[in-house]
Amino acid sequence: MKTTLVLLGTMTLLLSTGCVQRERTLVGSRAAGDAALRDGEYALAAEAYERYLEERPARREVMYDLGRAYEGMGEMSAAREAYTLAYELDPFNPDYIDAMARSTAANGEVGAAFDILEQIARETDRSDAYERLGRFLLEFGFPDEGVLAYRTAAEIDPSASGYLALAEVL
Repeated sequence: MKTTLVLLGTMTLLLSTGCVQRERTLVGSRAAGDAALRDGEYALAAEAYERYLEERPARREVMYDLGRAYEGMGEMSAAREAYTLAYELDPFNPDYIDAMARSTAANGEVGAAFDILEQIARETDRSDAYERLGRFLLEFGFPDEGVLAYRTAAEIDPSASGYLALAEVL
């Protein structure tokens, strides 16, 4: 009995040490990715984030940062995929929505980017979603549609901010 308890205790210690070590490795991968991303070393950042996501695949913020690394490398298809996964994990994060739409447009699918933003605006019926749609429409040369999106935003949120955003584009 005593031998079994000692053996069980030793195994528990070894397993917990392994878990702690793995957690340190994950934290180290994330930190290395963040540092590389800040320094503009996008390939190193992508590699570090990929290592992290192998163990923790549902981390939206790391998926978003992976998209930023891919975008910095000029890999817009991979960036769009990473941003889309981040958005699916947190569909109300405006940074993820913007990044997903921007990378879709940069991938030559401007119409798809507008469709995504329009769908989000209609489904959420939020003024910020219509303002985002309006910004993209204006940026890509659709001023009439952009103004309509801003008007819709102002109607949804009749506070001063909605009308100020509209006034800025008129």
